Amino acid sequence: MREVREELGVEAEVLGNPVLLATHTYGEGGNWVLAIGFRVRLKGGEIRPNDDVAEVRWVSLEELDDLDFAWEHDRRLVRAALEDNGES
Repeated sequence: MREVREELGVEAEVLGNPVLLATHTYGEGGNWVLAIGFRVRLKGGEIRPNDDVAEVRWVSLEELDDLDFAWEHDRRLVRAALEDNGES
């Protein structure tokens, strides 16, 4: 079992391998960033997002295309996690 302290202030257990790797440029200088998405199981704590998080909510696959994401790769990441059947 691998555990992490998620940036939303909760304890989470990582489930399997990454569901998506995406590169993009970020910020004025165009710094390259590698976004890595994991499926996790919440283990404890209360969700308390940092001030750079606009909203936290649970969504279904059917709602995904109607949501506004800051980065399109985040939509792909959430889709991959929701479509994953849990076998890693």
